[in-house]
Amino acid sequence: MKKKRIITAVALTVAGAALATLGFLSGAGALAWDGGAHRLTVVKTGGEVTVSETFAQGFTSVEVSMRDSTVEFVEADEWGFEAKSAESTFEWSLEEGVLRVTEKRSGVYVFMNFGWTDSYVKIFVPRGFSLDSATLTASSGTVKCRVPGSFGELNVSVSSGSISVADADCGYLSAKTSSGSIRAERVKFDRAVLRTSSGSVRMTDCEGTDTPGSYTATATSGDVRLERVNGAGDASATSGDVYVYGAYGGGTLAVTSGDVKLVTTLPESSYRVTATVGSGSVKVGGRRGKVTDSGTGGTVIVAKATSGNVTIDFGG
Repeated sequence: MKKKRIITAVALTVAGAALATLGFLSGAGALAWDGGAHRLTVVKTGGEVTVSETFAQGFTSVEVSMRDSTVEFVEADEWGFEAKSAESTFEWSLEEGVLRVTEKRSGVYVFMNFGWTDSYVKIFVPRGFSLDSATLTASSGTVKCRVPGSFGELNVSVSSGSISVADADCGYLSAKTSSGSIRAERVKFDRAVLRTSSGSVRMTDCEGTDTPGSYTATATSGDVRLERVNGAGDASATSGDVYVYGAYGGGTLAVTSGDVKLVTTLPESSYRVTATVGSGSVKVGGRRGKVTDSGTGGTVIVAKATSGNVTIDFGG
């Protein structure tokens, strides 16, 4: 016998006023509402409900809090969002320019074919959008922000799942997950913090600032890879490797158990280097052995491994 998960209610609030509460307990159906500045559509198929709304004037900030859903920014002609689930209740509002979407576990639901429904929230934004802030949290799921645009602040937090950010201009970027990978591509930032407890961190073609510590990339169990990341920053791994390629702007590269490898396109004369290991080997510019405060350049590199190797190669 097939059993269904049921959404008991879907609530809509726009500009602080409750407009509708929709209950779907069985069967299928659809509802559409056109308020001029806002258009709402609700479609129910079996045990699944999909809600979507567009906003003519857009929004300035986004706050999304999900349980077991994918959260994704999607390029579109109109501002809006779409949410789908078969086991939760969504509550959302647009107040004073802030779009809030929250997923809450329904009190009445059962399983359907012992499987999982593809639950998600999609935030629709035009290409080149600008938001003052976005706060995206999920207990379990993937978060993707890969539409060209800008954020004053972008804060992403996931308990179990991966995070992907691309083509963004961020004043401040924070991406943290307990279990999952983090990827940043073609991201410009003033300050960035990327941290995973179990998984990898990868930054590619990113641009920070020359301020020391403009970015921090950390993996407790996993590798950290920085490829063509301009600016000064720190990278560390407790159990894993740290690999840096490009015009490294200086900072601390550290591992507890693993290797540090830096291949910089800048000459050795640009740097002042300290490289040490507890157990392992050190090779800096082709020379082997511990290095302490070597060089006369203005950019400082501290590379260290408790158990592992440190290798630094310079450009011409």
